[in-house]
Amino acid sequence: MSVQTCQADGILKTYLRGRPLTHHLPSDQIESYDLATKLDTPKETLQLEWVYGYRGKDCRDNILYLQTGELCYFVASTVVLFNPEANTQRHYLGHNDDIKTIALHPDLVTVATGQLTGHSKKEGKDGGAQLATIDESSDHLLAIWDWKKTKKLLEVKTSGDPVLCVAWSPIDASSVVTCGKNHLNFWTIKNGALSKKQGLYEKLEKPKVVICLVFQENGDLVTGDSSGNIFVWGAGSQTISKSAISAHEGGVFSVSIASDGTIYTGGGKDGRILTWTQDLQQVSDLGCIPEWFGACRVICVTPDSDKLFFGTTRNCILQSAGGNQFEPIMQGQFDEFWALTTHPSTHQFLSAGTDSQVILWDALARKTIWSTKVQFQISCATFFPVADQDPVVVLGSTTGKWVVMNIAKHEVVAVHSDGNGEPIQCVAFSPDGKFLALGGRDNFVYIYRVSEAGLRYSKVGKCSGHSSFILHLDWDCDSTMLRSMSGDYEILFWGPEDCAQVTSAKRPDLWDVKWASHNVTLGWDVVGIWPEDADGTDINACSWNVGEEKTMLATGDDSGKVNLFSYPSSKPNAKANSYAGHSSHVTEVRFLFDDSRLISAGGKDTALFQWSITN
Repeated sequence: MSVQTCQADGILKTYLRGRPLTHHLPSDQIESYDLATKLDTPKETLQLEWVYGYRGKDCRDNILYLQTGELCYFVASTVVLFNPEANTQRHYLGHNDDIKTIALHPDLVTVATGQLTGHSKKEGKDGGAQLATIDESSDHLLAIWDWKKTKKLLEVKTSGDPVLCVAWSPIDASSVVTCGKNHLNFWTIKNGALSKKQGLYEKLEKPKVVICLVFQENGDLVTGDSSGNIFVWGAGSQTISKSAISAHEGGVFSVSIASDGTIYTGGGKDGRILTWTQDLQQVSDLGCIPEWFGACRVICVTPDSDKLFFGTTRNCILQSAGGNQFEPIMQGQFDEFWALTTHPSTHQFLSAGTDSQVILWDALARKTIWSTKVQFQISCATFFPVADQDPVVVLGSTTGKWVVMNIAKHEVVAVHSDGNGEPIQCVAFSPDGKFLALGGRDNFVYIYRVSEAGLRYSKVGKCSGHSSFILHLDWDCDSTMLRSMSGDYEILFWGPEDCAQVTSAKRPDLWDVKWASHNVTLGWDVVGIWPEDADGTDINACSWNVGEEKTMLATGDDSGKVNLFSYPSSKPNAKANSYAGHSSHVTEVRFLFDDSRLISAGGKDTALFQWSITN
C-alpha cells in the first residue's frame, strides 16, 4: 500500500488497487505525525496454547496413539499432540499448507506427515527404513522413499481413480498394498522396480470402492469396502480367505486391529462400531455413533485395548464411554466459518459457520461447553455487551435471516429478516446495548433499537449510501454513532437514531471520535497492517485489544497468518509478530475480555486457535 501525507490538511492518502483513499488524522496527531518514523515490533508476543478442531471430513486413518498417552492428529497445517487425560496439547508447526496424511513409524515415536500433495502414508515394517506415499496427481503416483536421506527410490503410476490407502506388509518388506476406487492392488518391490497384481474376488461381487485396509500381525490383510463387506486376504496372496458380506449397512469407513487381534470396524451409513474375531465372527456391537457427530472416519485402539477413540466426518474426536456411549473430547466446525465472538465478561467465546453449527467454548477449561444446530448457515455473530444480563448472542446468516439466541439455554428465542435475501456479513451491538447494527451483502446497514436485555428489537431503519457490500462495523464509545466499511474500501458514518449519514460538515469533531472497537481495516491508524503489494483482499479481519489502553492490533490475513502489531499501526509497512498454523485464510481474530488471549478462526481449515499473550 502506497501512502502519502498532506500535513497541513491532516490528510493521509493511500492507494489500493489504484483507488485513492483519504484518511483524516485526529487533531492530536496532525503536528506530530511523521511518515518517515518507523514503528517498533510490538513487545507482546503470541504463544499457541490450544487448537480446537480435527480434520476428519475429507481425511482418514489420521489419529495415532503414542506411547506418551497422547493422541496425534492434524488440523489446518498443525500437528496436534493431545493428552485427553491431562487435557494438554503440544503442537508441531513445520508445515505451511494443509496436512492431509499422517503415519507412525514402527518405533512408535517417529511420525511422518504430508501436506496437500500426499494422500496417504505408511511406514514399512523393516525397521521403518522406507516410507510409501501416494500423491494427488491424476496418476496417483506411488513412491517409495528412503526417508532418512529424503531420497525417492521408486515411483509408479497406480490409478486414474482416487487412491485412499497404502500399507506395508508386516512380514514382507517388499510388499505394499494400495486401495481406492475400482482397485485393490498388491505391489512387490523386486530388482529396483514395482510390479502389480490385482485383488481377485473370484465369484464374489467386486465393490466399487475399497475404502480402508489394515494388516494383521500374521500378514493377512483386512479390507472394508463400499458394499459394507469385510474381507480377509491371505498373507502373500491376492485371494479372499474369509468374508463378512454386508457386515455394515452402507460402506465400511474404518477398520482397525487391537493388539489381541480383535478387529474393529466402523460403518459410514449405519454409524455402528462392531468387533470381530480374526475369523470374522462378530463379537459385539459397541453402539451407533450419533448422527450429530458424523460417521466414523478412523478407529484408534490403544495398545492395551482399554481405550477406543474415533475420528468422525464432522471433525469430532470421540472416546468410547462404555454402555454404547460416545463422549466427545474434541469438537470443531466441519465447514467454512467466519463467525467468531467473545463474551464481554468471561473467558468464553462462540463460533458458528456454514455448517449451521453453533459452538460455545471455554478458553480456561479448553473445551466445548455446548454445541447446537440452527436452521440457517451462519456468517457472523456478536454477544450482547452488557455483562450483568443473561447472555444473548445475535447470529447473522447467509440468507438475510438473523437469529437471537439465549446462551444459557442455548436455544433460539427469535428470528428476524433483513438484507433482501442476501447474507448478513457483520453485526455489532452499541456499547450500551441499546442499538444493533447489521451490515448486509445488499449494501445497506440496518439499525434496530434493543430492549429487554437483548431479547426485543424494533427497527429504526436502514442506512443507505454504500455502493458495495458491507464488510465491517464499529460503534463509538458513546453509542451515538457507527461507521461501516464496504467492499470498495469506503468508510461512512451514521447516526443510529435516524440512520442519517454523518459528515464532518455536520460534526466537525468527526475525526476525533473515540471508537469502542476497530473492525474496519482502513484508517490512519491501520495503514501499517497492509503489505506493500496489497491488492485489497489481503486483510480479512482486524481487532484491537479490549483494555482501555490500546496497545495491540491483531489481524488475520489471506495467507493464513495471524499478525500482532503495535497500536496505532500508523506508518507504512509496520513490523509485526506473525504466526503460522492456519492453512486457509484467517477469517476473524478476537481478544478475550481481559486481553489474556487471542482467538483466531481459520475459515476453510475449520480450526480455532487460542493464543496466549505475553510481554
